[in-house]
Amino acid sequence: SKKRKQPEYWFAVPRERVDHLYTFFVQWSPEVYGKDAKEQGFVVVDKDELDMVDNFFSEPTTKSWEIITVEEAKRRQSTCSVCDEEADDLLPDLKQHSGILEDVHIEKLAQCLPARVQGYPWQLVYSTLEHGTSLKTLYRNLASLDSPVLLVVKDMDNQVFGAYATHPFKLSDHYYGTGETFLYTFSPEFKVFKWSGENSYFING
Repeated sequence: SKKRKQPEYWFAVPRERVDHLYTFFVQWSPEVYGKDAKEQGFVVVDKDELDMVDNFFSEPTTKSWEIITVEEAKRRQSTCSVCDEEADDLLPDLKQHSGILEDVHIEKLAQCLPARVQGYPWQLVYSTLEHGTSLKTLYRNLASLDSPVLLVVKDMDNQVFGAYATHPFKLSDHYYGTGETFLYTFSPEFKVFKWSGENSYFING
């Protein structure tokens, strides 16, 4: 199978703001940035390497990057077949056919996912068409899952909506999840409802 590219992002943060930023990451995404994370979501750069990075971006002759709009990126991708192939790599790979999601749905949803989960294949874990309508079956199928989940619902009026959850749904006596959790709808047009910051009531099963 074709190997998909994983996105990589670099940010320059003022030294006096590093502790605040790290505290924020640990609080809202402990599974990625906490001390018990299986794989750290950041890389600590030594001073010598940092100086090298600083020199790279401060030297005008070595700059090989630019900031462009999404529209401009799409325009450039449409001018050559090689770019079209790279654009396909940015879309998720569905391991099973979806009875609800169409290509336009997948493209819009993929653009809203957190950077740390982009590029990974989408695996169908529960479907009412395949597994029935038992909530117990849903919880049982998600029990061994250790990744974010995308809930997709289609009602009797063919309205498509759902949620992105940072943690699998499970029975719990307390709220869980992080601020990356969001709701979305395609009716009447695509819209995402992100965390307001007013509380931490993300998920509760």
